[in-house]
Amino acid sequence: MDENEYLQKSKELALAGKVQEALETLKEGSKLIPQSWQILLTAGQILSEVGHSEVAVSPLKKAKELNPGNFEIRFALGNALGRAFALREGVAELEAAERMQPNDDEVLRNLGWMRCLSGEVEKGRETLYRAIKIDPQNALIYNDLAASYLYTDDVDLDKAQDYCLRALEISPGHPFFLQTWQNIQERLGEE
Repeated sequence: MDENEYLQKSKELALAGKVQEALETLKEGSKLIPQSWQILLTAGQILSEVGHSEVAVSPLKKAKELNPGNFEIRFALGNALGRAFALREGVAELEAAERMQPNDDEVLRNLGWMRCLSGEVEKGRETLYRAIKIDPQNALIYNDLAASYLYTDDVDLDKAQDYCLRALEISPGHPFFLQTWQNIQERLGEE
């Protein structure tokens, strides 16, 4: 098989819920085509999607070594690092992705939230506000803003509620947003 065939087969397997088989296909492809940053990127993306961000970092770093100027690699690596709680590295990768593709609302959303997690709350919120200006219908941005007022040191439950309600207006019934809403209500009940 050539590179494209490995990529196609792995994506089909992953979409069919056969994640382990998809990863095995990519592992085989990586051994036969060690210079394929695409295979490494795809492996990292699949690993991140199934919640194995710490494991995803390794193939993504290898992909970056092969193609350091690739936006998609830097974005995926930044997210994986953030989810693995390597926040400084994650922020640096997302900042690089943002320089490569300025004003991408998903890059800014992830960068904003990661900055909040790393203690740069105001800078993180400013980044999230920039993301909203780009895509005011991205409910994930509003949920991240709600979380920034719920889980950081300067808790503001009114703002958290307002942003979470906006997320739920855009995407009613979204389980992630409903969980944020429940957490806000629990915190309000404690007051």
